[in-house]
Amino acid sequence: MQKNEEVKYQLPQHLEGRVPTAAQILKALGDQEYTYEVDRVFVRAVDDERFVATASPYTAHRFGPPVEMAGEDGTLPFTWVYLAMDGLVAAWESQLVLNNRGAGSGFHIQRKAEAKGVLASVRFKRSLVLWNLGEDHSSRLGIQDPISERDHETCQYFGLQLREAMLMKPPSERPDGFVYPSHRVKGYPALALADWAAPDLFAAAERSVERFCDTELYARFRADPMCTAPPELDAR
Repeated sequence: MQKNEEVKYQLPQHLEGRVPTAAQILKALGDQEYTYEVDRVFVRAVDDERFVATASPYTAHRFGPPVEMAGEDGTLPFTWVYLAMDGLVAAWESQLVLNNRGAGSGFHIQRKAEAKGVLASVRFKRSLVLWNLGEDHSSRLGIQDPISERDHETCQYFGLQLREAMLMKPPSERPDGFVYPSHRVKGYPALALADWAAPDLFAAAERSVERFCDTELYARFRADPMCTAPPELDAR
């Protein structure tokens, strides 16, 4: 898929009025920019080192696209590359660690995270320019509740509209992605890089990769009294 190619879709009727249009998003966010300077170190957590600088074309995350938009070979029309400011947020956001079913029943480290998971520290060579869904921007759009809910459907269609709004700007003025409030670590930000920005950003970036099982963060999770053995099968 081309970096500036729009994805053709129709918003499900039951989401109309719940997900803002691309034009409404552009109106709310198009003139505001949130910048991270070049001295910032980001963390990317993945369960497969091949996807440190990119994203699996087969897995739809919080901001989509919805899995029903996958092609006949299972590939998605685009992906966001998710990052965090530290390993704790990155591990939860990427679901290297996952809640057990039922409040108070603890959490577990996914088997694939223990087998192949990595934490990558990334320093980009230029500042990032992003749209911001934190502060009061989600409230201005009326999307503050859906982007924090467990159900991904609304978020994934919102991600489609958000991407379309970005593509409505000239290429030289498009943001690199967006900042959003972490769903899993309340009060902390995370970010998602767009497909037109991520390849060049990562190509020039300084990166160091550490096996998740070798990190202090992993040891902290394992020592937590709420940490349990994983279920028989990993689940997203």
